[in-house]
Amino acid sequence: MFAGVRAPLFLLTALLWLIASVLLGLYLWIAKEIGLPSVPHLRVIHAHSALVGGVAQMIFGGLLTFLPPLLMVPDPKKSRIFQYLLLNAGAAGMMIGFGTGNLPVVGFSGMAVGLAFLSLIIEKPLAAGSASLVLRTRRRCSSGRHRSRRDGRVRIVRP
Repeated sequence: MFAGVRAPLFLLTALLWLIASVLLGLYLWIAKEIGLPSVPHLRVIHAHSALVGGVAQMIFGGLLTFLPPLLMVPDPKKSRIFQYLLLNAGAAGMMIGFGTGNLPVVGFSGMAVGLAFLSLIIEKPLAAGSASLVLRTRRRCSSGRHRSRRDGRVRIVRP
């Protein structure tokens, strides 16, 4: 089930979080217009489900989608289950923490979301040197044109 946790799943999950946030916001608006009593924590839950659940996951999915082509590196096609679970558990934990008024749960959930983004930044390929991701090795073929290495390896070329 979780073998294919890649960028499109992050974007679809972000869309689901945003739809849930819109529905909660619609309920809050209708309850205010009709005069129904509403739970005071619902406004905070509404805002954080949109920002943490929706926008943060959309940023994460966008980074996974657009960063490898911009850096001109091959897409690793690896599963991101750890980051996916951290982001969604952190977002859900924030909703539960705000709903129950348990601020330590909110704090630990926020740290889980931060850890998901931090784990994306300090992966093994990036630890070898971020400059090595940007520069591609070129070599001349017999016709004098430049071409990339076929094995996909990247190394720093010094002038």
